[in-house]
Amino acid sequence: AAKYYVDCSGNAAVIRRRLDIDIEAPTLLRNIAHWDYFSRAGLNASLLEGAVIRILIRSIEYGWLWYIVLSDDRSSVGLVCNAEYYKNSGKRPEEIFKESIARQPQIAELLKGSTPRGKVESTTDWSYVSKQVQGPNWFLCGESLGFADPILSAGLTLTHTCAEHLACTILELERGQMEATWLRAQYESIQKRRVLQHIKFAEYWYSSNGLFT
Repeated sequence: AAKYYVDCSGNAAVIRRRLDIDIEAPTLLRNIAHWDYFSRAGLNASLLEGAVIRILIRSIEYGWLWYIVLSDDRSSVGLVCNAEYYKNSGKRPEEIFKESIARQPQIAELLKGSTPRGKVESTTDWSYVSKQVQGPNWFLCGESLGFADPILSAGLTLTHTCAEHLACTILELERGQMEATWLRAQYESIQKRRVLQHIKFAEYWYSSNGLFT
């Protein structure tokens, strides 16, 4: 029996799901992501000149592709598309992923001669925020608390700042010099607001790029 329980289990959300806590999930941001890793000697030489470009985001007709530079020789490449579109396409993850790369000339050119890892992974990419993020002896933190669409590449920033805020909150609860209800309420309101703000930013991006033309 611990004094505090912190759910840092990401989308698995062990405590949140066990307590049957609802989430708010905007219908506009119900996407699915497929990704793999590609390698070739000097793969990213053209992008790393001046050590400036690390991430490319490129639209296609039914979604968008990410190209993330991991090292000189290795990149993460992924497709994000509407979950309903993917379902109706009837295509396997490997099939739609390969077709999508071929549709985007810049990414297709960058990957010429590279070797894929050969294992296309998939996950639902639905944005959400938990309706409750703390209780008498428990807290949600990071993606168990909320997730904003990856178009903004804000996932780790949101997670790390949330963890820092929670660590400070627990320290202050232990010191007992500040009002406990206020500390908990501040953590809940600030972290929910930050995730919802990023969801709003993502909704704005998708509303302006809905048809990807």
